[in-house]
Amino acid sequence: MKSVDILVAVRNEEKTIPEFINKFDELRSEEVNLNFIFLEDGSTDSTVRLLNEISQSRKNINYLSLENKYGQYAALTLGLI
Repeated sequence: MKSVDILVAVRNEEKTIPEFINKFDELRSEEVNLNFIFLEDGSTDSTVRLLNEISQSRKNINYLSLENKYGQYAALTLGLI
């Protein structure tokens, strides 16, 4: 089975993350394992709490949280390291 890591930069996306994940679940294939790494960048809503809950219940979802608002480019760069 092939494995693909998908980096997703987010800030204040607590309302859209579940739908995003559900849409990818609809595309699930036996041939490809999709792993998500959410790169959270200084959210002021409940995005971090949500990502923590999801990552504990699903082994293919992880996240990194930046304390300061560095921006999408910095978050994605961190995800590549």
